[in-house]
Amino acid sequence: MDDLSTIIGDAVHNLKCALDYIWLETITRLVPAGDWERTKFPAYPTQDMLECKLRDLQINISAPHFFDFLVTKIKAYRGGDFAIWPVHKLDVGDKHRLLIPVIHYSSISDIYAEDQNGEIHRTDTWGTFKPFPHYLKLERGVHIKNPGSPSFSVVFKDGDGRDFRVLETLRLYSERILAIVETLEAFVEAR
Repeated sequence: MDDLSTIIGDAVHNLKCALDYIWLETITRLVPAGDWERTKFPAYPTQDMLECKLRDLQINISAPHFFDFLVTKIKAYRGGDFAIWPVHKLDVGDKHRLLIPVIHYSSISDIYAEDQNGEIHRTDTWGTFKPFPHYLKLERGVHIKNPGSPSFSVVFKDGDGRDFRVLETLRLYSERILAIVETLEAFVEAR
């Protein structure tokens, strides 16, 4: 658990780097005269801000099809693509402080206990954010036949402050970022 924030930060940074690399490869092929400002994948809070930045870089003039593609297909703004903006915000946050308050969420399921009459009962615990270890209060004379299966999720706050499960969210973001990389590669190949 102690290293989890660092591992999550590294994963997010790698996703952002994938976007930055494909951006640089794409922009240098489509708009050969460039500057260092173009090396970072553009991600903005609004569509208007994205369009304004792309216009500042004169992409609307030098590569109008690419400009339209970025705005209508890639949608690198809050409320556009579901992965780009959170990955951007998380990566920026990670540069200034240890990333993502990490909270674990756990429960135990399929606990089997035998009561004083020899009857077997199955039970589960409620999910909790409380730190380990977890205890279950049982009546005197109850014997545990199967201690159950613990389930464990690590939750973090995304770039907009919403709670998400780390593994599922990073897997989803990874799949989406890969799709964006492949989409940009296909766009360049088609030109």
